[in-house]
Amino acid sequence: MVSVKQLPIYLLGALITQAIPVITLPVLTRHLAPAEYGLLVLVQAVGLFSASFFSLGLTSTFERNFFDREAVGENKFILFWSSLIGNSVLGLVGGAIFSLGTPILVIAILKTEVSPYFVCIACIAATLRINLQLILSLFRNQSLGRTFFTLSVVDAFAYSFIVIFWLNFSGRKQLAVAEAQFFSTLTVLVVSIAYMARKYPVGFDLKLLKDSLALGYPTSVRQIVNFASSTADKVILNHVSSLNAVGLYSLAQRASIVCFYFISAIDSTFLPRVWELMFNKGLDLKIRSREIGKLLTPYFLISALVAAGIIIFAHEAVLILADPSYGAAAPIIGWLTLFYLLQFFGKLHGRQIMFGKMAWATVAISVLSVLLVFGISYPLANNYGLLGLTLGTLTSGVLVLMVANWIAQRQFRIEWERARMVAATILLLIIQIVSLELNKMPNWTMVTGLKVALFLVSGALLISLAGASRFKVIVNQWTGR
Repeated sequence: MVSVKQLPIYLLGALITQAIPVITLPVLTRHLAPAEYGLLVLVQAVGLFSASFFSLGLTSTFERNFFDREAVGENKFILFWSSLIGNSVLGLVGGAIFSLGTPILVIAILKTEVSPYFVCIACIAATLRINLQLILSLFRNQSLGRTFFTLSVVDAFAYSFIVIFWLNFSGRKQLAVAEAQFFSTLTVLVVSIAYMARKYPVGFDLKLLKDSLALGYPTSVRQIVNFASSTADKVILNHVSSLNAVGLYSLAQRASIVCFYFISAIDSTFLPRVWELMFNKGLDLKIRSREIGKLLTPYFLISALVAAGIIIFAHEAVLILADPSYGAAAPIIGWLTLFYLLQFFGKLHGRQIMFGKMAWATVAISVLSVLLVFGISYPLANNYGLLGLTLGTLTSGVLVLMVANWIAQRQFRIEWERARMVAATILLLIIQIVSLELNKMPNWTMVTGLKVALFLVSGALLISLAGASRFKVIVNQWTGR
């Protein structure tokens, strides 16, 4: 289990690993016009789909089985190596298949010519990144916070350095970014595997791999639908508008998804504890349910505070970090940040469903997501452009989370502290509306002062919602008091 004392390590790692790639943003936006950036994002989405689909659910079942002693006993490290090898082989097969299918992708999704090599390198780079995430997951579950931190930071530095270097000297534009991701991830992965081969027993168990595939392969069907759901917004924009609109929307996503990355950093502290409570049959089920709910509330409210900062200062961030041609992305960042904040609950829904071994239920949720994206986002994007698509994404996301919560609670019930979380969400909606109005004011100095005051007030309100005593307990645990 990851101790809460290690939370500063994960938070610092998240801060550094997200701050380092920020330095690539001015370089990316000055080398790539919005339309070129939009094409890059679509090809990378194809690569991620290939890697996720052909992994056959190995990454999701690894974390579950890691904590299930009845499933793997003491063979946790053999399970890791088996999953790593299986995912690598399957990912390479997927990359080859998708590169051969490039003409179909051009017609269905991209709407412009790309080389099979571009698609292939994006697919393989995504597979390597999934393998790296598998290694990070093992470090996290082993409470190796410092090792987790070091690997995360080295990975971020390697990617940023190679992207900047290759963009400036290769002249290959989008292809340079895909190649940089491939080379940087491969380098870090090779070093990590060499380190782990010396530290942990190495082996391969076909039975463990087959058991993992048997539990996880239904999620491959879900990956098809997930790809349609996660990429549908950009495909819709490409059809009703242009790759230029896709580029602007993708930049807004890149800014707002920092909130989700923050959640992913702190989940390194609470998710292992959630798994342990779920499987701790020595405690009454109601006690486990209530303890998990109480555990999660402060983390959601801390995430809401980060979301408030992104919403309030989104306009200034785009002005400072991006080329002026991307300025139209700023107004929609706040709405997308709300969407990513609510994915906090999605992280728990997935664990609840996997606990109940109901992997097929995730397929139904993903199908619903696709239907809602096309049913809500398409008409809104067609009539209102970027803003319409953004509000459609937020609306459909909320509806999907409601259905997912209904299903997940029947696999393992969590006693959420709903009143506090709803109040925090309403507060953020108010902050978003106020921030949009402040951005219309001409006096930049006054606007900045008002925004700082708004952030301080929102922070005080969110802390009061959680209860100052809860934060004091966490701080005392951090400091060992």
